[in-house]
Amino acid sequence: AAPDPHHLLVGYILSQSSSKFQQELVDSGLAYQVQFGYQTQKYTGPIQLFFVPNPKRLKECMKKIEEQINMWDSDNYFTDEQLETAKNRMAIDEIYNEEKTSNYVHTVTFWWGSANIDYYTTYVDNLKKVTRADIQNYVRKYIKGQPKVAGILMSSSMEKMLGISSYDQLFQ
Repeated sequence: AAPDPHHLLVGYILSQSSSKFQQELVDSGLAYQVQFGYQTQKYTGPIQLFFVPNPKRLKECMKKIEEQINMWDSDNYFTDEQLETAKNRMAIDEIYNEEKTSNYVHTVTFWWGSANIDYYTTYVDNLKKVTRADIQNYVRKYIKGQPKVAGILMSSSMEKMLGISSYDQLFQ
């Protein structure tokens, strides 16, 4: 089965400046940047959360991210307006990308290889059908409580300054 567009919608919802995710992490000063994304693939695809934490508030940032992820499927985590904005942004991005001839060939071959042509040609129509329940089900099935690979990249001087030598120490 081809992937559903709600995988990508989550990232578009979370990236909005009005989202709770951005407000609780970036606006609060816990992180300088947060991004969530999904790489569409035919059978599976990586779900990625990337963030640049404020080093002075690293442990607090990590705890807040876990807290936020656990709320992503709640009924009031995002508004209907944020969902519609995400759908519109994705649809506009798709239409805009179709107009760039040099990229269009790459786009078609990507969808042909990672999903199928029918998925691509009906993408915007299917995108408009995604509901809050679809997104909640996606979060529950693929994100909350699921195994993950996590790591942190920092310089040796930052490691010494923060007194952190392993990822697990971030949660102690």
